Amino acid sequence: VMPAKSDEDRRRIFKGLQRWLRRIGIKGRDGFLNELVQRAGQPLPTDLMMTSEQVRDLAQRGMEIGCHTVTHPILTRVSVETARQEILAAKARLEQLAGTPVRYFAYPNGIPGDDYDATHAQLVRECGFEAAFSTAWGVATARSDLFQLPRFTPWDKTSARYVLRFLLSRRNVTYRQAA
Repeated sequence: VMPAKSDEDRRRIFKGLQRWLRRIGIKGRDGFLNELVQRAGQPLPTDLMMTSEQVRDLAQRGMEIGCHTVTHPILTRVSVETARQEILAAKARLEQLAGTPVRYFAYPNGIPGDDYDATHAQLVRECGFEAAFSTAWGVATARSDLFQLPRFTPWDKTSARYVLRFLLSRRNVTYRQAA
């Protein structure tokens, strides 16, 4: 047990934990988490966000199912081969569940240059996706890189700020003409 009596204590503990987790790597982290689960004596839920049936139902109703990764690694912190395995395994599992091709990918955490880079954008393309989304704020235009699309996020603190941001972003949008 580590007492954290102040914000500075919490920051210090968090920074130390970050360094330790980086040092032990993904396999070490997974082993550590498995040990914690065993000691807690409680099983982990198998469907944290949605059940398999819910994914299947959405796909059958025409909802586009997008892909992430299996274990949510920051792609710049794992080997290219590990990233490829994470991406392909997630795509295969979702395609099996949905019964349809998974065409779109979202980078874990999604900060360009920090969480993923051009190597990963090319990797996602090679894995058979049509486009990929970052968490960079913005509106996609006709000139946007289809494998590094920005997002327009709707979670402003006030309606007025949301409307203002939406209207300001609209001036930068260029629409593609259908062929």
